Amino acid sequence: KLQDAISVFIQDQSNRLHELAVAHDVSDKQVKDILGLKTHYHKECHMQLRNVIVHVKSKELNEGRPSGDKYSLEEIQNIIDNDPAYKQLSAEEEQDYIDQLNEYRALKMSGARTNNMSAARDAVAVMDRISKELHALRDRAGIYATVLMVRGHVNDQVQSTWIATDNAHKFWEDRLSLALDDVAHQFEEWACNEKKNISEHEDLASLQKQAAAIMMSKLCMFFLYSFSFISADVSSGRATGRMDLTMNYQNYEKAIVLVYGVKLDGWPEGLPFLAPSHMHTVLEVRSLRDALVTGACHWKKLNRRELEDLRTDIQRRSDAGEVIGTVGKKRSDAGK
Repeated sequence: KLQDAISVFIQDQSNRLHELAVAHDVSDKQVKDILGLKTHYHKECHMQLRNVIVHVKSKELNEGRPSGDKYSLEEIQNIIDNDPAYKQLSAEEEQDYIDQLNEYRALKMSGARTNNMSAARDAVAVMDRISKELHALRDRAGIYATVLMVRGHVNDQVQSTWIATDNAHKFWEDRLSLALDDVAHQFEEWACNEKKNISEHEDLASLQKQAAAIMMSKLCMFFLYSFSFISADVSSGRATGRMDLTMNYQNYEKAIVLVYGVKLDGWPEGLPFLAPSHMHTVLEVRSLRDALVTGACHWKKLNRRELEDLRTDIQRRSDAGEVIGTVGKKRSDAGK
């Protein structure tokens, strides 16, 4: 029978995995991870409309109520089930509810914790997750990695710590003559005493640098994940194989969108499309910086149809006499 054969196969496989683990003095789990029998990456689940409505209704009913007087999940669900209005939502209403939940999730992900203790627990949990992911990646891909985490203020309760796969910590000792503990200590001094963290730097020049750096780092990361380390010239099909991306605001449509097939989506409303260094108020640059940090403004990949539509639109505007981007100054020796 097929089922019996499958059972025998699974048992044989388990025995073989155990033999490999014993032979190489590692755990069975490590062998399974290397063979890829465990899924390490999970796609984010799409929002269910039911959960979205429950979130919105919960906020509506429980906001401002004391903790002992709030509606339970079951009570909220019963209220929704008995309200016919939620069974006839328009597409616009559904999208509005989804946007509210997205905003709430973004705040939970990037918002400051209510006190130092909860911030410290959050830091420990995240570093533990990073450690597990890095060590699993080491087993699968043979990488070396070092991660440092320190507090950003002297009053924070976050404990400085570091993660190093295998003997990666030896790099710091061999090449820089510094133990990782010393590096972490100096890093903490730099962050706390010299006040180099982002929250301490809200002046115009610092915000401009932050916005520009975040924008380019997100563009590079977008290419790493979307194009497998290759920056492609979408219009011609060429691939440079290099991450030598440079932002070009003056010729954005031609030099960025058409060449790389991506665009900035969610640029803050009412904010002129300029390089951060050309913005002249803290409010403008901060709104851009915050939008980039939360993901409200992000890089989006365009499909072939969208690129063709843009190329056609640029040609139409150019034929109508509009100057697209900036025209380079003509060389004095041109034509000679």
